[in-house]
Amino acid sequence: SNPTSLVVTAPVVPIFSASNFKCSARTDGYNCNVSYTHNYNENIIILFIVSDAQGNTVSSIAYTADAGSGLSRVNYFCVNGGNYYMSWEAYRESDQNLANQIAFSIPTDRQLMAC
Repeated sequence: SNPTSLVVTAPVVPIFSASNFKCSARTDGYNCNVSYTHNYNENIIILFIVSDAQGNTVSSIAYTADAGSGLSRVNYFCVNGGNYYMSWEAYRESDQNLANQIAFSIPTDRQLMAC
């Protein structure tokens, strides 16, 4: 009899990981970035969220991350004085209402921006 081979392909588990979240001061505001790696079969939206000292969101900046590894970078311009905080959340691009986070920064990682 002829030998029979059986090929089993495992489904690819989508993974998103992020590291090295940091905001650095510049003359008119802050540069913020986070390193990422993902293997989703679509782009990932990394939403950088600026909140005030009371925790209210004052603005957000979206960055589109394609598959693979990269560094997402955004600029925040200080318009008003005071302390602001930057955090981030990640969503699948197909999640048009940004309803289901796939990843997010933890509270202790939020970055202080003194404007």
